[in-house]
Amino acid sequence: MKKLLSLFAIGMLVIAGCQSVDTDDTTSSVSEEIQDDSSIAPDEEVAEEETQDYFSVMPGAEVTECELTLANEIFAGSEIEDMHPDQITGCFAIDDMIFAFVSQPNTWTALTGVREWEAEGHEAWSGLLYSDDGNLFEVFLKISNEDYNPVGFYLQEEALVLDTADDEGAGSGEGNLLRFVYPFAGVADELLYQWAAESCTGYYIPETYSVEDGSCAG
Repeated sequence: MKKLLSLFAIGMLVIAGCQSVDTDDTTSSVSEEIQDDSSIAPDEEVAEEETQDYFSVMPGAEVTECELTLANEIFAGSEIEDMHPDQITGCFAIDDMIFAFVSQPNTWTALTGVREWEAEGHEAWSGLLYSDDGNLFEVFLKISNEDYNPVGFYLQEEALVLDTADDEGAGSGEGNLLRFVYPFAGVADELLYQWAAESCTGYYIPETYSVEDGSCAG
């Protein structure tokens, strides 16, 4: 059942300098669960309505950083078998919702333990995990673009925004920006609850990047 999620204006700046690109290979288990109407029986619909809606954000809500230990504790019991615990590189909260960055090794990201894990035949990926009210993590987004890792996460009007950067920059940590947007209100129904990538004309420099400017310019 597609749910219209209630959100008052957050007052963030509008995304600048971006254009849509194809994301057919990008997956999101949570968004698929939300959009799959056929699997929800009438009794399940009633039970679902009694729980907190995904991404139902109250007025004034904001993204805050949380300790990595919290993300690690939630991940410990999660049934996610295709990632190494050291891939969790960031923890963020919106009210009772917890999100965790998942990073992969690249030129600027050592993750020695993950590299050793890959040498055993595993394949690391990057993206975002999601936990509702401290429950176990679910995979929210897998980024198919090689060598891109999350660098910023925030609310943009009626959407979640995840900024990522690759390792193609001239200096340590610098790279090209790629933005992923997840609208939960304010767009046509067919665009709700799914990630869309937006290429950015800007360039990521860790020392100057700020999510507050709401811009891909970095």
